[in-house]
Formats: sequence, C-alpha cells, structure tokens
Amino acid sequence: MQSLIDDEKIENGWPWKIFLFMALVCSITALIYIGLIFGYQPFLKTRISNAQVKIDNLTNEVSLQDQKNFLKFYSQIVNLRSILETHVVLNRFFDFLEKDTNKRVAYEVLSINTTKGEAVLEGVADNYDRLSEQLESISRASEVSSYILTQSQFVDGHIRFRVSVNLSPLTFHL
Repeated sequence: MQSLIDDEKIENGWPWKIFLFMALVCSITALIYIGLIFGYQPFLKTRISNAQVKIDNLTNEVSLQDQKNFLKFYSQIVNLRSILETHVVLNRFFDFLEKDTNKRVAYEVLSINTTKGEAVLEGVADNYDRLSEQLESISRASEVSSYILTQSQFVDGHIRFRVSVNLSPLTFHL
C-alpha cells in the first residue's frame, strides 16, 4: 500500500495557470475601464459640448418672437389634429346613399345617430321589386354592417318603408 502512495505525484501547477488566466482577464478589464474613463468619456463630453454650442447658435439665430410664433402655430396644428380625429364627417355616408340608391326609390326622412353608427331611412319605392333591389344594394355596401327593414306598407300606389341601417365605424370619421 505504501508503494502506491509513493508513486503518486501531486502537481501544483494547475492552480497557478488559473491564477494567471484570471490575472490576465482582470488586467484586460482594468485596461478597458481606464480606456473608457480617460479616452471615451472626454470624447463624448466634447461631442456633447459641441452639440450644445450648435443648439445655442441656432437659438440665437431665431428671434424670440419667431419662436413664440412657431410655438403658437404648432399648438394650433396639434389642436386641429385632435379635433379632426374626433370630427364626424357625413361625406362618406352621403356618397354611400348616392351610389347605392335605386333610381325608383326616394328617401323622405333620414335620421342619423353617429355615436351608435345607425341611420334610419324612410322612403318610397314604386313597388316591392324596387324595394327588394334597394335592400340588396344596401346589404352589399361595404359601409353597412347590418340592416333591418322595420316597416313597409302599400300606400297610394307606392310602397312606404323604413330601414334601420348599422354602419361601420369608419363611415363617419376621417
């Protein structure tokens, strides 16, 4: 048993290799840090100060009155955009009515609720064939999500009707 222990050698070189590797990594890290502190940081500070000088020069070139006028104009543009985003536009709805109305159908009453996206159309058609053609035209329109014929009756040789139309939200907005 003693002979087995004597033949075995313990090498002490491996921990030194790890120590040298770690010392190399630490020194590289320290050199990078020193390079950033003494090289890159002054470079960035110089660039920032140059940019600040350019901004100050531009500020001096534009008069105070022009700056106030620009801010007033910009404020008006921002306010106008916010108004137009919520503005109700009926052009698309009337375009839809104009292109999708049968020549033998006349609307007498129009009631629009833009918050709900609904329109109630009351009108007169020559006969039920014309009314069915009109309803088919309404159902095919891209502006219409659904519709309901709520009333139709034969009066004085014509068909009086009422249609409730649910419109897509984009119909009333820019």
